[in-house]
Amino acid sequence: MIRLATKQEIVYLNNITDYSISENAFEKCFVYIFHNNILGFIDFSDIYNRLELNYIWINSSCRGKGYAKKLMDFMIDYSISNEKDNITLEVSVNNMIARNLYRKFYFSEVAIRKQYYDGVDGILMIREFDDYE
Repeated sequence: MIRLATKQEIVYLNNITDYSISENAFEKCFVYIFHNNILGFIDFSDIYNRLELNYIWINSSCRGKGYAKKLMDFMIDYSISNEKDNITLEVSVNNMIARNLYRKFYFSEVAIRKQYYDGVDGILMIREFDDYE
């Protein structure tokens, strides 16, 4: 089940990952729950006519089992049902696993952000929606 994260879950996720989830008005954090365990989460910002993927995380013991795909499907469905124009994200040039995942969801690499990740280039990717697929 995918649902909006509770405040306690956000605190927990901030403690076990290298990412800091904020609780601003634009940010949405959804957790993937199975048998009361958090298997992963997706955090994105809902900014006017678009979404920006901030972070996706899957528990190391659950990787390779399709949970990232389910979270990505959820975000894309959210985007379409809320009539967003596109989803953008940045990813390290070195993170081939994530880049391949995003390509499977029709994200295109559109720009390089030099030294974006502590001296490592980042890639700006986008998924456009035409007529809300």
